[in-house]
Amino acid sequence: MSYTNIEYFSKMIKNAKNLRQNEVRLSLDQAVLVLSEITEILSTRSQTSEHKSVPDVIDFDAGGFR
Repeated sequence: MSYTNIEYFSKMIKNAKNLRQNEVRLSLDQAVLVLSEITEILSTRSQTSEHKSVPDVIDFDAGGFR
């Protein structure tokens, strides 16, 4: 799966860092495309990895807890 907008954004950041720039500007359209790809990644990640909850141990004999 290729995320071309995120790769383009990454290249922009690397170039700006190499040129020692203090800021990077994106057009609104570019920002929306990057955000949509990030949202797509996060939505697929949360569906595939289910959070496994470990039950807490609440039975203790030494202190009279049961």
